[in-house]
Amino acid sequence: MIISDKQILNLYDSGEIVLEPLENYLNPASVDLPIAGGECYITNIVPPKINQGFLDKYASKRGYTEDSLIIEPSEKLFYILPGPDIKLPENLEGRLNPKSTSGRLGLQCDSLIETSEEESKVNRVPYSYDGKIFFLIQSKQFPVELKAGDTLTQIRFREKGTGFLNNDCLRSLYGIQIKVEHDDKIIPYKDIIKDDSTILRIDTSKILAAKDNVEPIVFSEKNKAEISDYYDIYLNKESKDLIIEPEKLYLVSSLESTYCGNQVAWEMRIRTEEVGTTFQTHSAGFGDPGFNATVTGELWSYKNPLIFSNSDYLTRLDWEHVEEPPTKTYGKKSKSHYQNQDAPIPPKQFKDYNKLWKMVEDDKIEIKYI
Repeated sequence: MIISDKQILNLYDSGEIVLEPLENYLNPASVDLPIAGGECYITNIVPPKINQGFLDKYASKRGYTEDSLIIEPSEKLFYILPGPDIKLPENLEGRLNPKSTSGRLGLQCDSLIETSEEESKVNRVPYSYDGKIFFLIQSKQFPVELKAGDTLTQIRFREKGTGFLNNDCLRSLYGIQIKVEHDDKIIPYKDIIKDDSTILRIDTSKILAAKDNVEPIVFSEKNKAEISDYYDIYLNKESKDLIIEPEKLYLVSSLESTYCGNQVAWEMRIRTEEVGTTFQTHSAGFGDPGFNATVTGELWSYKNPLIFSNSDYLTRLDWEHVEEPPTKTYGKKSKSHYQNQDAPIPPKQFKDYNKLWKMVEDDKIEIKYI
């Protein structure tokens, strides 16, 4: 069970959660975490945790986040950037996930804690933690310019002794708090709830495939880059098989649209046994209360080409309760950028990103066919 914006704010006001800054970073059931000011490091070793000993031994300084820095695409180079300081009470842990905008740019952003303890988990902040969060960032596709204040990831707070919902809980909420639809019709729960999760299938009719050798994208600049400079836009009218080439970013949509009521949220699985461990279905995986749209997958194959047919299995969503309804839900009131998407769209750094497929219909942008 996770807590909502109202509960987060109450715990912040009482001093039980210490997290600066909080204003303007609060979502219905999560908080955006900005890059903090300080030194940036680079390394070719992936650590499970961060401490000064690791930085001194295995990393090199690469400037300061107050000055903009460009994250270059690399298979082996990782950037370590400072995040905010955080303090949690003994009954809450933090679960972290990159934001959707980060994933659509091909940024892999893992969160690490500052500790000398042996036990620590990537993208987790343990109960009673009091320290700094660090971001381990790798660009798999585009060069991206970052600086202090940019928000690449977000955190949820889960209560001790709770977890994801099981099949029985999902069935009791299905059609009320949880809905999965196709062609504006709700899918029977027996066809969508499997192994304590809901399944998603791939829609291969509209695809964005990232281009190589492009200019850096400035993360903080919205509605500026040209879509066609960075993505090939594909239509697949004959439902041909989609071949995912290795080491290349593809944006696709789920066949189903997913609705979150005001007291549930989901987390997308990054890998599943049905597709394989060398294939990644997303880089960003939180769906907050109020989300109502198809789900965009940021597909990446690490070794071999992978073939998808339309409606093939893609991934799963794990669900959990939100203890109290949030003061605002995902949507227009919370300035959500990807609400009501019914096809893959590029991130908000691009001009008319949310009008892409209307431009395709009006022949105002170059497209290709599979």
